[in-house]
Amino acid sequence: MQWLPRTAPLLLLLALLAAGSLACGCPPKLVDYTSPEATLRTWQAHLCHDLPEDEYACFSADFARSFGGYGNYLAFRDHLIADQPVLSYIVERKDLSDNIVGFGIEPDGIHGWAILQALSERLRLDFVREVWVTITFRDGRKPVRSRQRVPFSGMLNLSGTRQWLLIDRPDLDPDDIDLIESISFDSRWLIDRFGAEVSP
Repeated sequence: MQWLPRTAPLLLLLALLAAGSLACGCPPKLVDYTSPEATLRTWQAHLCHDLPEDEYACFSADFARSFGGYGNYLAFRDHLIADQPVLSYIVERKDLSDNIVGFGIEPDGIHGWAILQALSERLRLDFVREVWVTITFRDGRKPVRSRQRVPFSGMLNLSGTRQWLLIDRPDLDPDDIDLIESISFDSRWLIDRFGAEVSP
């Protein structure tokens, strides 16, 4: 398998997504990170509706960092869409359903993948399952959401008969602690890498 730099195959994928959406209208807006496929469709909808900040939210922390920040991603994205010719073989596609070769989740439950195909081109996307913590408050203020640096298994600590979850410190003042109403955990499948495969 031949891999390209992390951001290079973005050119092909942006063209695939933009071409289908321009021809037949956009898919409905959605926000769903419950599986690699759901995240892919979420990202496609954001791209089609021209919501670059929401597109960027579909990337893992490491992948987002590889762009050097949202501003760089925005400039890079616009340049790619403007300069890349629309691929004629998917102009009539509304979404990528006919171009999806398959999805998979690795045995560790943390990593996944998807493969898209259009004629002789194949594109692989890698995904990672990130953990997020949400804190709500009794005074009705906006909840605090914090992306964790490790999976659930890395947050669990054991000592004798005790166990606890160690989370990255959220952006809270000491006075906020007594106002906490709830702390919840959830996970998101996020795009972690683009790569190209040799044609079948």
